[in-house]
Amino acid sequence: MIVVAELIQPGHSEIATIRLHGREAATDPALRLELQELSEAARANPSADLYVRIAECHRKLRNYSEAVRCLRRAEKIGFDEDDGE
Repeated sequence: MIVVAELIQPGHSEIATIRLHGREAATDPALRLELQELSEAARANPSADLYVRIAECHRKLRNYSEAVRCLRRAEKIGFDEDDGE
């Protein structure tokens, strides 16, 4: 993403562009691999912690609806784990 800022000085103005980092996370292969590994672990042994970590990966990948779904799943599992203690 590029942010354009207008710098106004007396007598003239100029445009400055600033490149913001963030686009890279959405295509980061290491992040996608981590998401795959966490998802497999959660299928084998679901836990609130795993689903929170999965949600964070989805957030970084800008898949916000999936991140929210995982957080809700983590919350449900967390409540179930609390009931068992």
